[in-house]
Amino acid sequence: MAAGAADEVGGLLVAGVFLLVGFGSAGCNLTVEPDLTLAVDSDSVDPDAVYEITYEIHGDESGPIIETAELSDRTSLNFTPSVISTTSSSTKVSVEITDVSTQG
Repeated sequence: MAAGAADEVGGLLVAGVFLLVGFGSAGCNLTVEPDLTLAVDSDSVDPDAVYEITYEIHGDESGPIIETAELSDRTSLNFTPSVISTTSSSTKVSVEITDVSTQG
């Protein structure tokens, strides 16, 4: 299962598929991990900059979850997988990229 999202900030377009892996019958526990792609030529990305990509996960029984992934060296993506719980197996889970900012 996957959810998609995209955002453009300062000329950097990031598109992503967020991988959702879950189990359960009534509600589900899901692990959400970003699998992001730059939608621009990587040569146009500052190799010395660190990009913080903030995204919001919807569908958790306690409400939206906000997470941040860091992109550095044009290709290195660092993130912590998120574990969410849904109230039922039919709950729609979605992810929205809400911000991309440059550090450095």
